[in-house]
Amino acid sequence: MTSVYSIAPIFVLRDPRVFRDEFGRSGLFVLKNPWLDLLQRYRNAQESRVSKYSLFDAVRLKESVVLAEGGTAGAGTPGAIVEIFEDGKAYLVELFGNWVKYDSQGQLAPAHPDELNVFQETLGVELAYPHQLQLIAPAAEAAGVRTRLAVLLDKLPESLLLQVHDFADLLNQQRIADKSS
Repeated sequence: MTSVYSIAPIFVLRDPRVFRDEFGRSGLFVLKNPWLDLLQRYRNAQESRVSKYSLFDAVRLKESVVLAEGGTAGAGTPGAIVEIFEDGKAYLVELFGNWVKYDSQGQLAPAHPDELNVFQETLGVELAYPHQLQLIAPAAEAAGVRTRLAVLLDKLPESLLLQVHDFADLLNQQRIADKSS
């Protein structure tokens, strides 16, 4: 008896007749549509792309994380990725707490996010895995171009920094020439 399973418009034919290969192993004869394999590879590529985060991406914890300095950061705690390990298998995330500001005595005091000179206190910098994180905003939206460029410049060797410097100087000279004409 042959049965056909439908996956969207793609069909997989499973024939329960047992076969033997050239090594004497037995198994089920399975015919697969090559489009199904292509679709699966596409989905895997999309999932791996979605699960990767970039440096300085704003993230939120999906589950509680134990802090190295004691205590826990609960689910929903915001943070920012500050280091990436093994091409995205793990991340070092700076986790943020309440909004605070310095009072007149130089002590941290609770504050409202709309006040002047406020910031979120750092709860800790902890190791987190992709399944523990949810993207809030990509770094491209959160950080300006100058910040992203500064991060890239820190990673470049001295020889490439000279090339970047020369190119930036050329762009600046063109900008000055365009203004004067």
